[in-house]
Amino acid sequence: VRRARLSADGTFIEDVDFHLEVDVSRLAALEEAEIRILRVPQANVTLGQFKLPFSMENLTSGKRLDMAERTQVVTALAPDKDIGVMLGGHFFFKRFSYRAAMANGNGKNNQANDNDQFIYVLRLEGTPIQRFGLGDQDLTVAAGVNAAYSRDSAARAEAIFGVKKAIGAAAEGARKLAGTDLSMQLGIFSLK
Repeated sequence: VRRARLSADGTFIEDVDFHLEVDVSRLAALEEAEIRILRVPQANVTLGQFKLPFSMENLTSGKRLDMAERTQVVTALAPDKDIGVMLGGHFFFKRFSYRAAMANGNGKNNQANDNDQFIYVLRLEGTPIQRFGLGDQDLTVAAGVNAAYSRDSAARAEAIFGVKKAIGAAAEGARKLAGTDLSMQLGIFSLK
């Protein structure tokens, strides 16, 4: 079994909740552990280990993906889970949102920061067309813009296409990432 996840969500007190997720297929590896302060919808605070807000595909739960796996490009280039703090919120009837995170930069389950640097990630999302009627079908269009910056003393590399990433192994210096994504759904058909 490649992936077997158990998760728990709950509320500590009013406007403060938690999310915990472990992968039991690998000796109960911690995937996510976060506390969310939801007092103000325009400025929610998340603390802990969470998915960094980069790429619509990366933020979509594996059980809700159109394909069985994420694309290799997103897996290789997008920052994944990390330990940090995130501020996020939504506006205009939840049609537009933002998320800004500052994290360790060393990936999940790695509390130690190998330098005094962090990774900074920003995501802006919008759904300008939401449930627009076209005959008997509804059209929804969503778009996102992502940016990330870190200064690494030893960037981590992962395998892509069977070889190490070109931007990975022992690279030092500034790492700048940018991306956009677009999603359109008409009835049961989607394009992402």
